[in-house]
Amino acid sequence: MKKITLLVACAAAFQLAHADELSGPGRKTLVNEPWGTVYCNESCTTRSDAFGKRHYVTSPQGSISLSQTVDGWLVQAPNQNLRIRRQANLDGSDRILVTFNSASYVFETKANDYSWIFPGDRVFFGLREGEVRSALGNEGAYKMHKKSGGVAYDIESEAGESKVLLGRKKYTKFPGSHYVIVRQEGEDLARHPYLVHGVVFDNGPVGLFIKMPRNPLLDALDFTYVRSIASKVPYPEAKVVETPTKERDPLQATETPDNEDPLGLKRNEGPKRDMKNPAPTDPKGNNQWNTVPK
Repeated sequence: MKKITLLVACAAAFQLAHADELSGPGRKTLVNEPWGTVYCNESCTTRSDAFGKRHYVTSPQGSISLSQTVDGWLVQAPNQNLRIRRQANLDGSDRILVTFNSASYVFETKANDYSWIFPGDRVFFGLREGEVRSALGNEGAYKMHKKSGGVAYDIESEAGESKVLLGRKKYTKFPGSHYVIVRQEGEDLARHPYLVHGVVFDNGPVGLFIKMPRNPLLDALDFTYVRSIASKVPYPEAKVVETPTKERDPLQATETPDNEDPLGLKRNEGPKRDMKNPAPTDPKGNNQWNTVPK
């Protein structure tokens, strides 16, 4: 049985890591779509084309490209490809298909049902008034009751009961606003199965975030409440290219520095003569003139 992975971090860590309000702490949103986001780590260097349809990410694990396709996005990394596609069917259903770790993950919305169809796992969420109000899967179930007067919910599951009152807050870096938890009573929300903000497909420097269908409570949850699916394929080790040392040909001549004459081939120029002064006397008497002729 697969478990919901709750990414728990202390408050100090959240203060140190800059939180992208759309993709999570320590991440930069590259693409914002109705179904969620494509992101890269905040430490990565990125550049995009003029149309925003292709992005390039430089990371310690190598270069990664993100390109828009006809029906979604394709992330090409040195270890594997991560692809997301959206299908709108004639029966009114809507499907998000993610290919990751050589497996397919489907998010399907049809009438009043929303479901995760994952390898070896299937979770059914019930919709009411266009909102998620219940969940049922291998790990349990919950029901959510919306209270009148303000935005408040009661959540019931095998873990117990929780009461939550919500408010709204504007995004700081993105247009629009989102819900926040103003007051909470009862059982810790993390104890309720499938009560999550969304699903993260984590491929190291890059990844996808698939948010849940509309629901103020799920929108108010932070990124410690996610279903995390990490890569099983390691990145290849960086190759160190060494310049080969070329052996010297023993028959090849070598250049001698200008100030060296190992064979004694340089001409001894002797003392330089000054034509304005008498020439030096030849001790053997071979000079025709002892002085420079005028």
